Amino acid sequence: MSDPILVGLALRDDDDAPLALACRLARFMGAPLALINVFPYEPGPRHAQPEFERALREDARSKLDRVAKTLHADFEVTVHTCGRDSVVRGLHDAALALGASQLVIGSTHRGPLLRVMPGGTGERLLHAAPCALTIAPRGYTGGRNGIRRIGAAFVDTPEGREALDAAVAMAVLGDGRLTVHTVLEPLPDPADLALSGWIPPPPPDARSRIEQARSALRVRIPAGLDADVLVEEGEPGDRLAAASQQLDLLVCGSRGYGPVRTVLLGGVSGRLAHTAACPLVVLPRAADRAPAGHSAA
Repeated sequence: MSDPILVGLALRDDDDAPLALACRLARFMGAPLALINVFPYEPGPRHAQPEFERALREDARSKLDRVAKTLHADFEVTVHTCGRDSVVRGLHDAALALGASQLVIGSTHRGPLLRVMPGGTGERLLHAAPCALTIAPRGYTGGRNGIRRIGAAFVDTPEGREALDAAVAMAVLGDGRLTVHTVLEPLPDPADLALSGWIPPPPPDARSRIEQARSALRVRIPAGLDADVLVEEGEPGDRLAAASQQLDLLVCGSRGYGPVRTVLLGGVSGRLAHTAACPLVVLPRAADRAPAGHSAA
């Protein structure tokens, strides 16, 4: 079983969103699903409690098997259970052991409907996941048209280029429409800079600046792909969160420093992880393997 989409399930009644999203992704990526429940278990300092651990595992396995039974007609599915004192560590280790291409989790049940907002486990995974982390908004059901409108948050860095590559691969696989969003931060006011005693060169015309960025970005998009390129000035987190309302999936990169092959939130990705109105994919930094979707492409 190669490059599965790993789905972390809490097995609550309000826990349908990550599975609904994972099924949408698996369908157009042609990827198998791996369902996992990490149940809390920490043996005592003197001795383990094998009977208690076995009961917890059998209960989790039984519930996962019932979920998997509804999926076998459409997907290749495996189920996995793990007893750990840390859900984050259990999901992290399972993603590594299975070679998962993505880890799909849900938003906190205390967050707003149809908005991405990770809970405690999600927050920690956003700084430690060893593969692409995909967050389903609370109440997500898959939508009427599935994943057809795919967005990429692009900045001209290695991490931004990986995000664009992954979004391109997903758009090709899903026969969807790609929209690439670049938000340029406004240039500082020359009058403010002059107060410091430094006279800056004349700033470029805003329209020319945007058009130059748009032209440089278009050459990165494969010919024949149905894609829009949107470049604007403003606060990146706000503009991208607003754009997510018109998307079925938004892909962004991690920050540009820190351990490789690990998801690490930057300022914009951190903002989107709490405000996006569609499922959000955060790629690990400088991964040495193809971004999510490339192996299937």
